[in-house]
This record gives sequence, structure tokens and C-alpha cells, in this order.
Amino acid sequence: MAPKGKRLTEEQIERYHRDGFVHPIEAFAAEEARRYRRAMEEFEAAQGRELGKEHNFKPHSTSRSGPRTRATRPM
Repeated sequence: MAPKGKRLTEEQIERYHRDGFVHPIEAFAAEEARRYRRAMEEFEAAQGRELGKEHNFKPHSTSRSGPRTRATRPM
């Protein structure tokens, strides 16, 4: 996984100014992403169906230590 606080390269900054977005940004190492995908596919198989919109939620927004809490309840 890329270290937190990693800075954009000059090329990425130029691409952002030109295209309005930067891609790709590595969120997980390839093996970690494969592990998450396998877990999701195993969950879907156990449920007997693929995940749909009813499974779309934002667990980070309910976390007591997430960015929303830190913004509204600074230490």
C-alpha cells in the first residue's frame, strides 16, 4: 500500500490540471486487492447473489474515529 501522505509527482499534478483528475492512484497493493476481492466473492457466493446497491454503505462515515468525528469533535 502506498504510504499515507504520499505526494503527487509533477507529472500527476500536470495531468490533474490538464484532465481534472489523477489516475491511477494505488489504494491497495495488488495482493491485498485480490484478498479483498476473494472475500467479497466468497460473501456473494454464501448469499447466493451478487452485491447490489442495498449493500452500498459508507462505514467510514459512522466510525467514531473517522474523519467526520475528527472534524466535528477535535481533540
